[in-house]
Formats: sequence, C-alpha cells, structure tokens
Amino acid sequence: MSVFLKRSEWWITYYYRDPSGIARRKREKIGPNKRMAELALAKRQTEIVEGKFLDRRRYHDISFAEFSKRFEDQYLRFNPFYRNHRYTLNILREFFGSRCLTTISAFDVARFKTFLLSRTTNRGKPPTLATFNRYIALLKTTLNKAVEWKCIPLNPLKGLSKEREVIADIHPLTIEEKQKLLNAAKEYGKEIFSLLTLALNTGFRRGNLLRLMTDGRMLTEGVARAAVRKGGRPKEIYIPLNAAAKEAVNLLGKKEGELLFPPRKRKSAEWKFYKIWRDILKRAGLRGVRFHDLRHTFAMDLLDAGVNVRVVQELLGHSSLRTTERYLHIRAPDKREAVEKLQNSWMQGMGTSWAPEGKVGAATS
Repeated sequence: MSVFLKRSEWWITYYYRDPSGIARRKREKIGPNKRMAELALAKRQTEIVEGKFLDRRRYHDISFAEFSKRFEDQYLRFNPFYRNHRYTLNILREFFGSRCLTTISAFDVARFKTFLLSRTTNRGKPPTLATFNRYIALLKTTLNKAVEWKCIPLNPLKGLSKEREVIADIHPLTIEEKQKLLNAAKEYGKEIFSLLTLALNTGFRRGNLLRLMTDGRMLTEGVARAAVRKGGRPKEIYIPLNAAAKEAVNLLGKKEGELLFPPRKRKSAEWKFYKIWRDILKRAGLRGVRFHDLRHTFAMDLLDAGVNVRVVQELLGHSSLRTTERYLHIRAPDKREAVEKLQNSWMQGMGTSWAPEGKVGAATS
C-alpha cells in the first residue's frame, strides 16, 4: 500500500481480497493534496481490516427501485405472504428508490426509522417498533438476494440488530366475555359466528382464517392447516379441531377446495371486517378488545388447562419458546392467591410477627 504522485495528482494503491478470496490490487486518484491521499489510504486500510471494503467498480451500479422490481417479480411473488410484503416493499421503494444498493448503510436505516415512525397507520396511530423491524427484515432479505444474484459483493446491513420491541399487554377474554362476543356475532349470521368460534378454538390469526380452505384432512380427520413464518421461513402448522371448531366448519357447508370465508364483492371480507368487529364489540358491551386477543385467549386457555408450554408453542406456530412464555405471566389475582397459599401451608401456626420464643412483646435493647 502506498501514496504516489502522478501528473500533479496524488494516487493511492492497495491490495484487498474479493468475495471469492482472490487478492486484487486497486488504484484510486484522490487529488492534488498529499495529506488527503494519506487519509484516504488509512481509511481504505481500516475498511479492509474490518471487512467493510466494497470494490464498487467491479459491480454495476443498480438502484434499489430497479433491483426491487426484479426481486418482486422473480422471488417475492412466490412467497405465501406476498400480499403483505408487497405493501412493505412499496414503502421501502419510496424511501430507498434512487439509492444505489452498495451505498445503503446502517445510517440510512436510522433515517428510514424516522421516516416510517412519522407516518400514521389506517387507524391514525404511528407504526410500532415491531412494524419497523418487519420492514428492515424485508430490506435485508432484498439485499441478501442481491448478493446471491451477484449484484453486490456483500450485504451492507449484515449484522444489523433489530430494535427492542415493546410487548403489548395480553388481555385474554373471560368465559362470560366469550359468551357475550359469540352471542353478538350470531346477529351477523353464521359466517361471522363461525369465524370467531374458530379464532377462539384454533388460535389462528385473522389473515390465516380468511385464507383457510377446506381440504381432505379438515373434512375427514378434523385438522386445519395454516401457513406461518417460523425463523423467517414459511412453514405450515396443523391444528386439530375440537367439537366447537368442527361445528363451526360444518355450519358453513363448504365443499373440499373452497375457502371457508371467501372475499366479498367489491371489498374483501378482511377489509370490511373492522366495521363488523367494532359493531360486535358494541353489541356485546366489550371495550378495548382486539381481534388478536382471541389468539391470546386461546393460548391462555390452554395453559390454564395444564397443557405443556411446548405444545402451546407448536399450536401457535412460534419459532421461539420465549415468545410463548409471555403467556406464562400470571394475572394479578392469581399471584395474590399463590402467595396466600404459603400462609395456608407451611407457615401455619408460626405466627405472623417477629418475636423470640418466650419474649413476646418484650422490649429490645
């Protein structure tokens, strides 16, 4: 590595290894200032040592907008969650569109975080950190494909950690609340009633329920199948249907190969469901209940019934046991009851205040 003068311009020369491990020499023209050339060489040395050096000359400059279209057409559209990812990719394209893939950095991710959290969702609230993490996960997947397809030498976001997500409070429904909810759903007909019944008895997310299709196993063995993401990869889970869930399926009278909840005309059932859900809650006299709370209720009901937490993990499709263990937190009344049991067991007869035996009420010196 060296600095040299050529035709009144200072140059630097250095060696590095490309992604295939081949040693290569590179020269760069810096300018008429020798000190700037020395600083540039020191920077290149640091980048090479830290593994952050990119020889952009060996790769064609391609913008994120251009590559993301190729990524969508040749990879993303075959993903079972393409419908959701397409919207996410459009937002990423809006922000990173004109940027060259090799110039995207962790600093740009920080700028994107500010951009995303300044927006509002359809509910008028800012996106959560969990939502931000989903965007960055798709961005990293896009850049990983760019590396695989030889568009860039390496992913500039490799090793970037996720934001620490704030876990939402879990509010499972009581037996009385579930009865009120289902009774209110009956007023909307058997389709909505069956949807809520299946949600409470399978733990499926709303998107999984709306894509639920009758097949041979469901009709003959009473097993429902849904696609989930475990460890970042699509995977299918199978949920045995109990008597209430089977009755909800039979109530719809669907044949094999039909969607249980087909899209409505003009607007899909998923889009129109928010209005129906709010009206059902109003009729049932329930406040602050989210549809996802039905999934939480399913998990808590299993744990309360003594089902092993690993079985619950499989039924919910969680990739990590730590995610399932969120449900192991005990309600406040249960905590008090558990502590009171100490008083009713081994502490009985010992008294409740400190005093040496035979000196009850004696003054201490």
